Amino acid sequence: MVQSKIKSILLKPRIINCIARAMRPFYKPFRNRKNLKYINELISERFEKNSLDLENRVVVDLGANRGDFSRWALEQKAIVLAFEPDTVAFTHLVRRMKSFSNFFPVNAAVSNQTSIAKLFTHKNRNSDPLGHSISSSLLVAKANIDPNQYQTVFCIDFEFIVNNFQIRVLKIDIEGAEGAIWKTIESYYKKIDYLVMEIHKTNNKDFISDVVNFISKNGLNDNWKIDWQ
Repeated sequence: MVQSKIKSILLKPRIINCIARAMRPFYKPFRNRKNLKYINELISERFEKNSLDLENRVVVDLGANRGDFSRWALEQKAIVLAFEPDTVAFTHLVRRMKSFSNFFPVNAAVSNQTSIAKLFTHKNRNSDPLGHSISSSLLVAKANIDPNQYQTVFCIDFEFIVNNFQIRVLKIDIEGAEGAIWKTIESYYKKIDYLVMEIHKTNNKDFISDVVNFISKNGLNDNWKIDWQ
């Protein structure tokens, strides 16, 4: 009876989250290595016929979060510009990459205008601020966020970034806000050699076909991929 009571207590979501957070420093190195290997596999699958040759090339990471993609690019000797608006994730990101001189983190969101914006956070944010930071979004309509819970963040017009750099790889994982910068991407597509983007279908149903058609029309199928995960 005592064992079953202990088991029932430990299986409560709040207890599980507390245990997971306490164990994070111990399993983090193993998780990081696994994630880097996974990203390398994703890139190899998508660009198996191409050599990305990232050394001293600019990689832009939109929605860097804890920095797995940034870290992967840095290990390829790229110059990485990483944008992450969530304050908790950004603190972790900077701490993790502090040994890289070619890493340039920016605590800001990216959209179609420079402004002050609301970054809405996951409805269960308080139970695990770092773990749930991956869901933070500029979109109030995103399914898993709390519309009454947000951070006020600086937002940079993506045109400023792409107008000033020839981007070797652009990675976009900005939780449904990718539609806001797509017109700018279309206008400056010749300045983006490779693109990997996650599209949140629930927020961009009418947008996906436009993206697919643009990529096909401009012969970008080998270099631009919209199935990032």
